Amino acid sequence: MNSSEKITGRILAVAQSEADGILLAAQKEADAINEEYKKKAAEIAANADSDAEVDAESIRSRTVASAEKIKRNSLLEAKNAKINEAFEKARLKLIGLPDSDYEKMLSIMLVSTVKNQLASEKISLEQDTDGEISACEQYVVILSETDKKRVSANMIKDASVLTSAEGKNLSVSDESASIDGGFILRCGEIEINCSIGLILSQLRDSLESDVYRILFG
Repeated sequence: MNSSEKITGRILAVAQSEADGILLAAQKEADAINEEYKKKAAEIAANADSDAEVDAESIRSRTVASAEKIKRNSLLEAKNAKINEAFEKARLKLIGLPDSDYEKMLSIMLVSTVKNQLASEKISLEQDTDGEISACEQYVVILSETDKKRVSANMIKDASVLTSAEGKNLSVSDESASIDGGFILRCGEIEINCSIGLILSQLRDSLESDVYRILFG
């Protein structure tokens, strides 16, 4: 299982844990608003003189329509809030993993990122017929200040095997990154942002429909 699949699974698991009764309060509030407007509409109709029945019916219809619109908007806002909450809880759960599990996750993410960058660099060099591109010999991992204390040197062990095979060096920088978790991989002038927050943001488009289905059926 690759890093994206692990993170995807975590997001969907959070959504599943939130699914039971998730819209109960919002549904009650929306129903209350709807009933209030319908009562107003009934009062308008009951108090109308016979000569004003047409106008009263028009007002009643508009009042009921307004109530239904407010109810739909209330539910939509509640659903959007719960989807946002599910993704935020997934982010916090990933960052809050036990140190050993968190380090393992970063290691898997780093291997995947290094593989992609090595392949991308190889293609760029092959296509550079003018010799304008130089191979990057030094790959550097930049962690947040918090993660520098959580993660050991073993985090880069597996990825180092890949870089060494290509005659490159991989190390952890003394510099700190302003990210919530994850890492930044620097390859010369190229920086690849693999922060947890950014990865979740990138995955959201593809996962939002699944999260919606789990939360709301």
